[in-house]
Amino acid sequence: MTTSSSEDDDDENLKKLQPTAAATSTPSVSRYDQTLQALAAEKALTERCASRISRLNECIKVQRVAHDKLQAEKQDAERRLAASEEKLQHVQAIVDALQADVNRLKRKEGNPSALMATSPLVQFSSRLTKVIDETKQVVAMKDQFIQELEDSTKKTRADLETYQSKCRHLEALLEDEQKARKKTQARVQILENEAACRQTDQIESQRVMERWKAEMDALSTANRQLQDKLNAVRNRQTEMERKGQEALNAHKLESKMELDAQLRQMEEKAQAALQNEQQRWRTKLQEVQLALDAQVRAEASQGKLVEALKTQIAQLEGDLASWKTQAQDLSQEKTALQIQLAALEVAAPTAVTTTANSPQADEMIQAMIHEVEVARRRETHLVQALAVANQHESSVKAQKEALEKAMQALRRENMELCWALDKADHRERNMEQAQWRQSSY
Repeated sequence: MTTSSSEDDDDENLKKLQPTAAATSTPSVSRYDQTLQALAAEKALTERCASRISRLNECIKVQRVAHDKLQAEKQDAERRLAASEEKLQHVQAIVDALQADVNRLKRKEGNPSALMATSPLVQFSSRLTKVIDETKQVVAMKDQFIQELEDSTKKTRADLETYQSKCRHLEALLEDEQKARKKTQARVQILENEAACRQTDQIESQRVMERWKAEMDALSTANRQLQDKLNAVRNRQTEMERKGQEALNAHKLESKMELDAQLRQMEEKAQAALQNEQQRWRTKLQEVQLALDAQVRAEASQGKLVEALKTQIAQLEGDLASWKTQAQDLSQEKTALQIQLAALEVAAPTAVTTTANSPQADEMIQAMIHEVEVARRRETHLVQALAVANQHESSVKAQKEALEKAMQALRRENMELCWALDKADHRERNMEQAQWRQSSY
């Protein structure tokens, strides 16, 4: 009689009835309900164990009846075997007596072969020998049957001992379940008390959290206001920087335009002067050439005059070279002024030197230096405003850090509470798993 299918069904039902692990954020009331459910599941498990033990007891009773029946059959077979052995011994004694008689007759008779062949005693002896052989075969068959009965009895006895050990183990498990049930009931009572205390603590914690939340809302409002002020200061600073940059760019543009105009005027003047001189010298060269042609056409012997004219031409050529050198100097001066303009565009210089000797250029450079100093004073003012804004920002950051520390402390307390709840839930799950393993065994 087996109960494997019923045990599998009970194990599946037990797995379905196992309580799920509570989450860290579940309140104490839900944990209490889950504990009650676990207690009900444990009670149902105890009842199933009791029913299983009763079924095993019935199975053991049936096995005992079968064992007693086999034991009775074994004793009956042993009795019949003893009777058969007694009969066999009696027949063996008769055979031995007859064999002795046959031997004695052989000794008395001189030619016993014919007598023995026709003697009824010999015929009886042969028949008796056949009977003895058949009896031995029957005894061997009975011995084999008895051996099979003994093997079956040993196997039944081993099964009976196994069922008895299982029964004792299940009785011990039942006692352990009863003890665990009592402990669970005591634990449930403790958990009920703890749930009441935790509910009170939870109400107080909710009040504290509401107070902290109100303070955090106020601090967040103040933080937003300070952030708005900081953004306004930054926007104002950005606007001032933009205006200063626009003014500086406008000033640089005006200065560049004035310098370009001055350079163009100086270049135009130099070009006009160079063209005038070149035209004048061309005119002089033409006059000299005409005079030379006149002197050549006249075929006069005016060698000294020709030499003087040649010397004058050489001087004129030297003057032309000097004017070319002056033009190159003017172009170099233009390049230097362009480099100076580029330096003014990159950073306002502290001192400016120029090759131009005009007072207008000096006044323009002084005005540019003054504007650069004004821009520097503006920059200093902007730096001071930025420092004040940075101070406000640092104070706001300090307040924010203090609020974050307070929030971290609250989170730490919440994590500690969750850890304690998780630890209690883990202990309950371990106990339930141990009980389930014991019940599955």
